[in-house]
Amino acid sequence: MNLIGAANLFTAVPSASRSGNTLALDVTPFSDSEPGHLGSGFQPGIFGSTGKVTGSYEIDQNGKKIAGGNAVQAAQGGTALYAQARLSTRPSVIKFAVSASRTGRAYGLATSSRTVWAWLSARQAGTALPAGWICPAAKTCVVQPMMTLGYSVPGLGLDESAPPGRQVLDFSAAHLQLAAAAAVKDATVQVSQDGGKTWRSVAVTGTGPGRFRAVFSDKSAGPVALRVTAADSAGSTIKETILSAYKVS
Repeated sequence: MNLIGAANLFTAVPSASRSGNTLALDVTPFSDSEPGHLGSGFQPGIFGSTGKVTGSYEIDQNGKKIAGGNAVQAAQGGTALYAQARLSTRPSVIKFAVSASRTGRAYGLATSSRTVWAWLSARQAGTALPAGWICPAAKTCVVQPMMTLGYSVPGLGLDESAPPGRQVLDFSAAHLQLAAAAAVKDATVQVSQDGGKTWRSVAVTGTGPGRFRAVFSDKSAGPVALRVTAADSAGSTIKETILSAYKVS
């Protein structure tokens, strides 16, 4: 994200952009829902010898794998997974999947996630991005309609715990900045309290454009895993699974 536009001294790279037939992707896991925050990502040893980070990624075009591998190696010692792939000249469906996990006593909850994005992509005449932004693969590019999710658990404590009983998850579904964004039309939520072995769907209601609330009851203590999906009217989708997203006290 770029929250200050042209005043940004460190030019921002879109998380998904296309220059001609070159797709460039740049994502960093293990952050939070505060706009502009950046997580420690795939950088190994950021907390010394107390933790280990692993991950993988895959890029598919029309259901065929065109790139993928070890996300930590692709990050080349940095926090962000950066990958490029050569696309067909014809319009196609792009699917991008990223899995990330970290272990060690330095880490608390939300230590494992898998996010799968999909969108329609076609070769277009690129443009130079506004000041404060930069295209990673060429001087011009088109920001792709990759979707985003933002989460909030009302009343969550500083120890990432919520009281037992009625659970509320407020979340938003949107798109990357600078992308041509279609209206968000659908969202679903599943929860798990056995580490993702079994899942149950919960009720979701819309609270505004691209905003939703999921409500469910959970009286037993322990970590809560979340699986959230969203889709827009142009065919873009996102599906994200976060194990131990927060806990019930």
